[in-house]
Amino acid sequence: MHVVHVVHVFRAYGEHMKMTRKQCEGLFQRLNQGGCPVQPNHSYKVPPFGLAIEKIPGISHSEICDLMCGGTGYAIELGLRNDLDRPIDIVGFQVETPWGVPKLSLVPPWKKSMGKHSPYHFSDGYYYQESIERYARNHYYEGEYVLNYLFARKKSRLKPGEEVEGMLLVEDKARIPDEYPDHARIIVTLRIFDSRRNRFEAQFRLVADRSALRARERAKHATVSVPEPEPEPLLLPMDRDPLPVDEAAERAREEFSKQIVADCKRLHAFAEERKQMAAKEKKMAAKGKKMARV
Repeated sequence: MHVVHVVHVFRAYGEHMKMTRKQCEGLFQRLNQGGCPVQPNHSYKVPPFGLAIEKIPGISHSEICDLMCGGTGYAIELGLRNDLDRPIDIVGFQVETPWGVPKLSLVPPWKKSMGKHSPYHFSDGYYYQESIERYARNHYYEGEYVLNYLFARKKSRLKPGEEVEGMLLVEDKARIPDEYPDHARIIVTLRIFDSRRNRFEAQFRLVADRSALRARERAKHATVSVPEPEPEPLLLPMDRDPLPVDEAAERAREEFSKQIVADCKRLHAFAEERKQMAAKEKKMAAKGKKMARV
């Protein structure tokens, strides 16, 4: 009954949002008479939204791309801010596309031992050779600007007023539908869930990068257009001329193999010696600490 009465009162005053003092007093009186206690001199405040999910100002680097392995990569650039006066514990996320809700997995760091400084890249078939600068693709992201660590934990806490910015990198095994061309703008909805089962969401426009799909199609056409070579006649062992055996080369290979084995044994012995020395130093240090305590 209280809710119905409040709705009825606000419908009556809905056309006059800017009320005078007498109208406000009359509204408070009707609410109190209807069983909804309201103080005339109140200090009511509308609570804040909660977790703000915002786009980064300027040129956006958000994209959705085909991977060389056949899947799809999502890179969403966003900012998160806790507008509440209490902490927010993030426990999960979801991305909805025009073709449904894909089963996503977080892109792992390249080297977990580097922590937040480890770079990230999609698993699209390319690899690092000697250094990170020799990575062939442009799907490379600095670890300091990736927010995957927030969603990799079971619970990540944002303190009141805390704000973070970066990229969310996820992958899907399914491909982008063929109806979306290269450089198409695809609108997706990002939803983030907290430990209180609240849902916060925002929409982002991702630019489609279908260069990997085009590369696969070019390779397929090139393979089809190349004529197959004619098979060579099969030669039986009796038809082949015996290959000459170079005894000097054989001896050189045997000596080289022996030298490699000897070097490996020396390295193994050196490693064992260093290991024993480290154990002795550790025991000496522990003994020194005990004597210092005494």
